[in-house]
Amino acid sequence: MSLLSYLYPCVPPLCPVPGRPDDTREGGFVVLENLRGQPIYAKVAEDDVFSTLKTGQAVTVRAFDPEPIQADRNIVAHAKNRNGQFSPVHVHLEENNSEEYTKAHERRLEALGRANVVSKNQNGAWDIPDDYLDRVRAYHKQLAKRLPAPLARDSVMTLSQMETARGATWLDEQLSTGRLEEERTSKELLDAAAKRRVALRQMGIAIGDKERLSHQSREQLKAMDIQEAGEALENQMGKPYASSSGSRHIEGVFKSTIERPSGKFAVIEKSREFTLVPWRPVMERRRGQSIIGRASRCGGISWDVRSRERDRGLSI
Repeated sequence: MSLLSYLYPCVPPLCPVPGRPDDTREGGFVVLENLRGQPIYAKVAEDDVFSTLKTGQAVTVRAFDPEPIQADRNIVAHAKNRNGQFSPVHVHLEENNSEEYTKAHERRLEALGRANVVSKNQNGAWDIPDDYLDRVRAYHKQLAKRLPAPLARDSVMTLSQMETARGATWLDEQLSTGRLEEERTSKELLDAAAKRRVALRQMGIAIGDKERLSHQSREQLKAMDIQEAGEALENQMGKPYASSSGSRHIEGVFKSTIERPSGKFAVIEKSREFTLVPWRPVMERRRGQSIIGRASRCGGISWDVRSRERDRGLSI
């Protein structure tokens, strides 16, 4: 169990202050403040999240998960269709995946190759053993003994920015869960929550019983955020924005991504219009290419990232 989970289970802290012990060793650290206002020190990796952290952002530090990542499952799926091999050329050209997608999986295999989990053959393809996922789990368990704690950013916005943001923020999620109890929450966070409630009422957003924010109000904030983002992009895209709300089928070219108070969204361009949908990592396989999504009854979208030329691939 990680230090953070022990102090306050499953609650992300605030106000990360990143740093490095010195210039001779890899890795960094963050000084955090959890919801109670208690300071926490955590050793973390110097990745993209660490290098772009800002004081006041909400982050989560978790125990290392030994399970294979999505890229590993993609690699296994590709190998099953190619006699136990992962060929970058085949994945990129014949299966029509994006260059970014292919390179990301190559980097994953190169890292695993250095750990003797997989090996590359003379043809330049990677041999994927039948017990690949079990080998990855064993490798991750070894890494967990010496690796820094995984750090995830819950919002690109700072706490002060969330107070007046026109969208569904991390702070709104805290308001809806009832976690912000006076005797268990820092004064800084309580003050931010009070300012947020004032701003929400000024926007016409209803605050429910016990000063909590309902799911319906959060969805209203999200819809407002997406609508304003779409309208702001119309000049850049050169075509009108169309909401994807209520659509059962979404098809177009995955052009780019944008960061909003409500999260990260993908820009899907159609012939006469464009729309915005919540971004998912699996979509990166089709960046710059056509992509198909089907809405589920629970409100999510299942993205078909298969090549349209071949009836093979993954749908997540």
